[in-house]
Amino acid sequence: MQNQYVFNNETKELHTGGVPFTCPPGGMGKAIFENMKKHAAAGLVSQIEGETGLEESFETSLNKCIKLALYMREQNIKPGDKISMCSENTLNSSAVLFASLFTGAILAATDPRFSAEYTKDLLDLVEPKLIFVCEESIDRIVNAIKNCTYKTKIVPLYKHDSMENAPNICSKYTTEEIESFEPIYVKDSSTIASILFSSGTTGLPKASCLSHNALLTDFGLNYSTFTKFDLPRVRILGFASLFWISGFNYIVTCFYFGFTKVMFRKFNAETVWNTLDKYEINFVFLSHIHGPCSQYLEHSLPHLKAVVILSGTLPTVYHNTLKEKLKNVPIITGYGMTEIGVVAVNNGSYDPPNLYTPRPKGSIIRIVDPGNETPLDLNQIGEIRIKGVGQLNGYYKEDSKDCWDAQGFFKTGDLGYLNDDYRLHVVDRIKELIKYDNYRIAPASIEKILKQHPAVLLAIVVGLCPVEERHEQVLGIVVLKKGCCVSADELLRFANEQLDELHQIRAGIKFIAENEIPYTVTGKIHRIKLRQMYEYLIL
Repeated sequence: MQNQYVFNNETKELHTGGVPFTCPPGGMGKAIFENMKKHAAAGLVSQIEGETGLEESFETSLNKCIKLALYMREQNIKPGDKISMCSENTLNSSAVLFASLFTGAILAATDPRFSAEYTKDLLDLVEPKLIFVCEESIDRIVNAIKNCTYKTKIVPLYKHDSMENAPNICSKYTTEEIESFEPIYVKDSSTIASILFSSGTTGLPKASCLSHNALLTDFGLNYSTFTKFDLPRVRILGFASLFWISGFNYIVTCFYFGFTKVMFRKFNAETVWNTLDKYEINFVFLSHIHGPCSQYLEHSLPHLKAVVILSGTLPTVYHNTLKEKLKNVPIITGYGMTEIGVVAVNNGSYDPPNLYTPRPKGSIIRIVDPGNETPLDLNQIGEIRIKGVGQLNGYYKEDSKDCWDAQGFFKTGDLGYLNDDYRLHVVDRIKELIKYDNYRIAPASIEKILKQHPAVLLAIVVGLCPVEERHEQVLGIVVLKKGCCVSADELLRFANEQLDELHQIRAGIKFIAENEIPYTVTGKIHRIKLRQMYEYLIL
């Protein structure tokens, strides 16, 4: 591995090598359009709706995308105009993405699970001219735009219906109009193709402006991952909507390379494995919040080649359960974010799961002391910073200059280090560090110790700050495994005996039920709310 990468001892930069997959001439929409025509000519199946078993060919999908693009043009949607969508994964939802790319419109999708209030904040930020919605989201969107100051139009995408049955869309376009359609030709692939909301741990997600190049930079590596098994056809199951970068990549990867996308409107932990068996799924994309499904896996899955975990690592107990039950199936985890794509991957061959091999995509990685900006050597913990083509252009309607340092490296906000094998070990988020005396403590280092106790399912560490003191005290918040029992004092002794003076858990241990843990709307543990729940301990 050491021969694949070059570490500059003077600048402390790791050059990953490799060549990123750059956007073909004409932009992302034209490239997907041309590929979909090839897949249609080959008679390939583009997508399957899991609940009903309905299949759709690439020919049908392409016609649907073209008709919807014609409708957008009829609605006076021009290149650079913003549109939105609030829909589960359906046979129609992908068409909104590709029609926007065909016309040069910029899609900024939300998610049907979000509240009307949260959805309103997202829509008010981008002010879309059209909002495409699934049936169950219409009332939410109507409420979200009730008092908006911009002009927009709601366009329904009905459940189980083909696009032709949605009102005012696609029914009137002739065969000649469809066959003569050409997508917009994008001259500069560094311009914005889509806006994706990055999933922060607090507050509102930011609107990341991503170019054609940025969105396609990982595709060459994606293709090799899915085709190295020499399968007669590739079927991929995913649950993320187009609000998420993971959902975006999953959908575009399938349509770009001619894979079959299998989708469900909702995730069901008890039935997911039967679904994999029924549809002969080769790859399944799961989120870190889908961990509980591991307990329902009771049979072999001969067609499954890999499980890909998105948006963070699984809790240790769920990760270990999957590894035990899927002995010959790699559990792939990745490090990245909406703003910079996938930077590094753990292909399941080494532990811990938050130790990653940088992807050879022409990137440069360096670790920096965030306090004084000094580049750090191997095995020294600091902020992870990245330079490469797969980065956002900036945040929409926001001053983004502080996202990059003076050398042009993106500031990830994550703590980590590069080891002697040039693997990237991600430790924690800088904003989640606990301040004690003149030191900063990474919660993960304490959580790791707590999770070593056999009774602990999940451990979360936060800092509580007494009013008259200048440092925070560590509080351990613990979910116990079902049927296990341990006292707070016993668990406190177990952890503190292994921790040094700096990392001691001084505010004690509190037990919480798993369903009582607060999460942000984007699925992250809401540490601010957790702190607020226990502030009474220090008042």
